[in-house]
Order: sequence, then C-alpha cells, then structure tokens
Amino acid sequence: MQKFDLLILSVILLSASTVGAQPKARVFFDDNESMTASSVVTSKDGGFVISGQKAYNSLFLKTDSEGTILWKRQLKLSQTSTQSSFTELIPTSDSNYLFAGNFYDQVLEHDILLIAKVAESGDTIWTKGVNFGYNLTITSLKETPDKGFVICGYTSINIPPYNQQFVCKLSQMGNFVWGKLLTSLDSGEGNGIRPTQDNGFILAGFAQQNTPYYGYASLVKLDAEGNISWGRKLSCSTTTNLYAFDVEAIQDGFLVCMKMDAYNGDVILSKTDLLGNILWSKTYTGFYSGGISNNQQIRIHKLSDGNFIMVHSGEMRKIDPSGNTIWSRSPFMDAVDMAECTDKSMLIIGNGPLLGVKQPLHYLPHIGIIRADSAGENGYACLSDGFPQQSALSVSSKDTTFTAVDAGSFLSAPCTISEPTISSENGCVSFIGGLPEKEQQNDIDIYPNPSSGYISIRSNVNSELQLTEIIDSFGKTVFTSTEPGIISSSIELKSYSAGFYLLRIKFKSGTFARKFMVNK
Repeated sequence: MQKFDLLILSVILLSASTVGAQPKARVFFDDNESMTASSVVTSKDGGFVISGQKAYNSLFLKTDSEGTILWKRQLKLSQTSTQSSFTELIPTSDSNYLFAGNFYDQVLEHDILLIAKVAESGDTIWTKGVNFGYNLTITSLKETPDKGFVICGYTSINIPPYNQQFVCKLSQMGNFVWGKLLTSLDSGEGNGIRPTQDNGFILAGFAQQNTPYYGYASLVKLDAEGNISWGRKLSCSTTTNLYAFDVEAIQDGFLVCMKMDAYNGDVILSKTDLLGNILWSKTYTGFYSGGISNNQQIRIHKLSDGNFIMVHSGEMRKIDPSGNTIWSRSPFMDAVDMAECTDKSMLIIGNGPLLGVKQPLHYLPHIGIIRADSAGENGYACLSDGFPQQSALSVSSKDTTFTAVDAGSFLSAPCTISEPTISSENGCVSFIGGLPEKEQQNDIDIYPNPSSGYISIRSNVNSELQLTEIIDSFGKTVFTSTEPGIISSSIELKSYSAGFYLLRIKFKSGTFARKFMVNK
C-alpha cells in the first residue's frame, strides 16, 4: 500500500519497522475502502480494542500487544440506514465493551444515537438506539457509578438554535433512562462529560452568541437526573472563540481542555473549583497535524501515576496535576486517542494520510497505531519530540443560564455483523500530496512540505502580520521575523537539521500554527 522512499525520514522508517522484536508502529488499511479510528482501550489480556468506521459502516477490532489483529467486525444497520460510525468506546465493569456512535435513518431522515455492547470475543451482545429527532454527533461516553452509562454530544439542524448540547443516561442494559437538550445563548455543542463525586455530571462544550458574535467554552453541572445545577461560560481576552473539548473531574474541581480555534494547535488547560471558578489556566504550544480525517477533538486521560495526558491532532502531552509539562511528543499521524497499559507503556492511535500540497491524492484514509514507553519514547518510530513550551493565560469564568428540556426516546437498532477485509503492515501512515495549492482552504499553508532547501508560506488571513517564528522539536526558536513580506518570500532551511518543526505566525486577529518536516 504505502511507499515512504521520498517523503519519510529514513530514521523514522527504520525504527518504525521494529525496535527489538516488537513493532512500534503499524498501519491498518484497505486499498479499496477508507477506514478511520476514533477511540482505543486496553483489553485484560494486554491487547487493544479500537472503534471507528470502514466504508461508512461501524467498525470495531481487537489486536494483541504487538498490533496483530485478533478479530475484526463491521456492523451494518437495517435497510433503512445508509451509514453508521462508532466514535466512542469504553471498557465496562462486567468485562465487556460499550461502543457509541450514530447511524442515519432514511425513513426518519436524521441520525440516531447507536449503542452496542460487545463481548471480549468480539460477539455483539446487544444494540440499541436513541432518537433525539435531529442529526447528532456523539463526542463522549462514560460508565456511571450505578454501572449505567452517560453519553453527550450535540444535535444539528439548519434553523435556530442550529446546534444544541445533549446528554443521555442509559441503564446497564442500554435502556433509555433520560435525555436532555441543553441551550444557552444562540447555539452550542457538548464535547466532554464525566461523572462527579455527588453522582451528577460535568459537561464541557461550546456556547455561541450570534449578535455580536462570541464563542464561549461552556461548563455545566448536572445532577443525577440531568437537571442543571449551574452553568458557566469561559472566555479569554485574546480571542473571540474558546472551545472546550474535554473535561476531567478531580477531587477538588475540574480540568477543562480547550482551544482558541478548532483548527489551531495551541491547547488551553484551565483548572476550576467545584463551582466552575477558574483557579489557574495555561496554554501550550502545539500544532494541527493537517490530517485528512480533520480531527478537532482533544482528549484528556488520567494516568496510573496521578498525572495526565492530553491527546489531540498533532500532539500528545503529559502534564502534572498543576498543569506543568512533563514531556511533549508529536505522533506522525492525525492522533485521536491513547490507552495506558498495565506496564505504564501506551498505545497511540490515529489516522492517515497526512496532507502536503501540489500532488494528487494517492491513498484512502487508514488507521495508524504507535507503541511508546511511559516516557512517550520508542526510538523515533513515527513519533518525534514535541514542543514543551507553555505559559500562563488569563481565562475568566462567569455564570450563565442554561435551559434543559426532556428529549430522546428508545429506538430499536437491528443489525448484521460481518468480518471486513483489513490488511496491516509495519510503518507510519502515509504523508502524501493533497489539494493543489490554489485550492487549499487552510489559514496558512507551507510548501513544499516536506522540504530540504526552503519553504514558502501562503496565508488567507486578512489581518496585520506581527510575528513569524520557527520552533524546533526541543522548543527552541530557530527563526524569527517581524517583516510582513515574509509571506511572499522564502525561508532558507539548509542549516536546519532533519526533523519536525513548528511554524507559528501571529496576526493581529490571532495566532496560527502549522507543522512541517525538513527532510535531508
């Protein structure tokens, strides 16, 4: 499937194949059908279970510790459904797995929430549906103290309020208990949910005000029945957009993962008390990977040593409980999730291909997995040093009113299970050409990428350019310029070592970042 002779650094290739006896990076693919991964958990026997989509149908598979596929399943709904996808996955307390996603019902003409319970053997125990009456996106799934489940996401319609946050509570058997649609300001998204110590829930998301426009990160506390206890809107003076993508409930408050822009690589982490008041906030230099799967989500996981890992498109960062960076790594893929193993090593999953410019698209979307030790290292097998820079940031939290209405109803979801065709090989996901330069819609583009001599920058940002920086993988700034003309000129790279770099451009309207590779 994949040839890396022109575009991938030889050091990455050699170490990706094997480090010792165990492969450190593998790719799952089908040359005839696209597939993507969305979530991963460890299995009791040391393997991994992965959720996703293949050819517009829900996909789940299990591998051993070395990434060899043990079983693979594709779930197809009844004839009234044209497509489905699993976006969330958790292990359950009864040693099974729960998958959540959605499917499109042609009769109802909108999406249905899909839940499936699967045994360790890969056999499907049951499938259930919940109808909220609108198209919807599922973003988070957690088990609750009563061994039931809570799911959040957002509905979508083409009239006001456009998007609404939703929360759904299910019993241990997947039966519908209650559902809520939440509204604040003009529109909103629910992106991350966690059970809290008082048997309630904390919901992180996005609330949009249309006139004048402003996008707030939102934090909503719910009781055990889904009733609203309080609501907060979080904002930052340096941006008109703040998106909350995930939240972690800790003993004395909450950790909220945010971005200033959905496609900007910089991540913001705020700690609040149990009432949503900000205690501290930090911002971390990062990047958007430029993957074809267009992943925006951030996930935060608590590790066995009491620290945390944040995973998003272009980066995996380990932090301590105070938000200080322990290490940062850059996976060579559009990273979507990670799982910690019993020996404290980890598996990172994501999708390819990654996009460059000025070349035709060669490969269909495919899945990548990367093994690393507890320090996030594996001999540079599709994994490089990230950008450890961080700084303090001022984020404010204010009370805001949320309304909740009952919503949702049970819907049967009969399905058929088949075994899909999936091939695998050692190595990284593809780094290929994408759209011609004139068709690129990103805020900034770098070309050629990878490069061995120079790079040029193209920008769609209609704002005053204030600063251009290039940062190496050790966090050192190796180039800086305040010249506006840098956009129309070239930057010399001949003195740069091979590896990953971050281009960061600060405009008056905001800061944008893009990763590129120097290949020698």
